[in-house]
Amino acid sequence: MGANIEKADGQIIRILEQPDVMENLKLLHKWYNDGIINPDAPTATAAPTAKTVFFAQAYPGAEVGYALSAGRDVVMNVGEGPMYTTWTVQGSLNAISSSSEHIVESLKYLELCNLDPTMRNMLAYGVEGTHWTDNGDGTITRDEVKQSDYGPATYSQATFFTMSPITPNTADQWTQVQDWVEGSAESPYLGFMFDSAPVATELAACQALYAQYAPEIITGARDPETTVPEYYAAMDAAGLQTVQDEMQRQLDEFMASKGE
Repeated sequence: MGANIEKADGQIIRILEQPDVMENLKLLHKWYNDGIINPDAPTATAAPTAKTVFFAQAYPGAEVGYALSAGRDVVMNVGEGPMYTTWTVQGSLNAISSSSEHIVESLKYLELCNLDPTMRNMLAYGVEGTHWTDNGDGTITRDEVKQSDYGPATYSQATFFTMSPITPNTADQWTQVQDWVEGSAESPYLGFMFDSAPVATELAACQALYAQYAPEIITGARDPETTVPEYYAAMDAAGLQTVQDEMQRQLDEFMASKGE
């Protein structure tokens, strides 16, 4: 479930029932029947090593990193956004626990990670001269072999703006990203977090059903026009409406607190 960002009407909806989503599911089902989607997609336990098409959260120049990971060229097109949402913002949060016995030292470490380019590059790419080479023009080149020894999620570590871009991106890549970010739209629900505690039992039952149905729905293995109604009927029997009502109540309170 969720709330439609474009409509911004504050209504919790069932996503798979929406006409545009259903059309996409029907297209996936056609692709599955046509053999475009691999037949083991619903039961596969690991992602394929080669992805002909994939969707991911990204930014200008991100295709270079994806290409290095995939070992082949990657072409990127914007599907939607850019937009700030609670979920996307959480992807790059750093925090210090209030119970930490080393709050000052932790803050100094975070400052070092965010302000010192040498530390930032080492944290992101590994050891200079081993995992990567400084090109002398503000960019770096990663070693094709050694980079596999060290590949953290750099977005989760610290700011990008003190980190050297990977060639063939230009030295001003992060300036381009900053301009792109500053032009981003803001979700009308930015800051909303659902507290699932009041409906923990119902939610657990629904999540079990999701795990059962989702692989066949989102890979196109089953006809969504018959499977989605079956799915939601099972969900309702497990308490989905109770979860939806609680989510709506909390969102209403959140929007009221914003004066909207």
